[in-house]
Amino acid sequence: ADVVLTDLESTMPILRKNITENENHWKNVGTVTARVLDWEQDIDEDLIPDIVLLADCVYYTK
Repeated sequence: ADVVLTDLESTMPILRKNITENENHWKNVGTVTARVLDWEQDIDEDLIPDIVLLADCVYYTK
């Protein structure tokens, strides 16, 4: 399987670090990548997923 983890730009360093440190768990069965996704911006057409799984979601009002 190919997995894309998304979050805001500010979290990319730790997200990418976690991917690198844990890649031995999936390196023979698929890929894991990180991409910036700001829910207030339009989504890239190439980022339309088959499945969406949400975790640790917080709603901020402005």
